Amino acid sequence: MAEQEEYKEKFAPIYHSNEQVHRYDALIAAEDWEGNILECLRRVVQIPESAVVVDMGAGTGRLSVLLHPICSQLYLYDIAEEMLQVAERKLAAGKGNAPYEAHVADNRTIPRPDSSADLVIEGWSFGHMGVEDALQAVREMERVSRGHCVILETKTTASRVPLPPSPTLAKLYDRLEGEMGYASCDIRTDYRFKSRQEAEQLVSFFFGAEMAKQALDILRPDFVLPECTGVW
Repeated sequence: MAEQEEYKEKFAPIYHSNEQVHRYDALIAAEDWEGNILECLRRVVQIPESAVVVDMGAGTGRLSVLLHPICSQLYLYDIAEEMLQVAERKLAAGKGNAPYEAHVADNRTIPRPDSSADLVIEGWSFGHMGVEDALQAVREMERVSRGHCVILETKTTASRVPLPPSPTLAKLYDRLEGEMGYASCDIRTDYRFKSRQEAEQLVSFFFGAEMAKQALDILRPDFVLPECTGVW
């Protein structure tokens, strides 16, 4: 499958390399500088202090770090151990006190019992999967959840217009809403970089030289780069 080949060639060398993972984490540290993700989550789901949270495709902890201070137990799953190691260090240094566990696992087969989490969340990992595999992962989310399932996926970077960035994701989003009955909304998760040079380096590193050129054309004087994210 095209997504699997792209993952092996482009993203696996990043996600499974200790050095490259830290560069990736520097990129996402600049993301959502206005705090719209947590505000949206608080608006669309009730997250009680007693909540057990499962973060699928957790990466370096982008969502886990936000949720750790407001839940009672947190489980992180990702196929890249190197990413999870960074996430664990961030959680240990963060504001949350809830116990947490991080485990290597595929989105399609999460080692959790049925109905064992109040919130199962996934962010920005379905783009590395084909449509059928991603839908299987959604069904796995639903199996583990006894409350809410929330999916966050990209709706373009370096653009103010929320659109699926690939035909595969367009098909996935259509089937999420049509076949599986998920409602959606779009939020801005803009990046704020320290300098124009940092923006160029980090965007080029992850998204490629063409995207970096597009990003510099739209980058604001305060080094903010627009990004749109869909929430289901």
